[in-house]
Amino acid sequence: MADSPPEKTSRGDETGSADEKVGSTNVENARRQRAQVPEFILSLTPEEREQLEKKLKRKIDLRLLPAVIIMYIMNYIDRCVGAVLLCLMPCHS
Repeated sequence: MADSPPEKTSRGDETGSADEKVGSTNVENARRQRAQVPEFILSLTPEEREQLEKKLKRKIDLRLLPAVIIMYIMNYIDRCVGAVLLCLMPCHS
């Protein structure tokens, strides 16, 4: 058994492996795709773009704010209930 070559172990820190090259290529392609601005946006005037951005912000606000407000109210109720329960607990000295 002394004649057999030593087994290679994969440690994950090898540089230049095929998996890393494929992964980095996918990341680069995704970045390029995200960086491309649609033609529709490029054809807008600054005033039109500003108006669309305002509409988008309002739409995002209308979707997110109710959930944020509900979480805030639930947090407040939770704190109040916890404080009341602490006050009602008898002290065992």
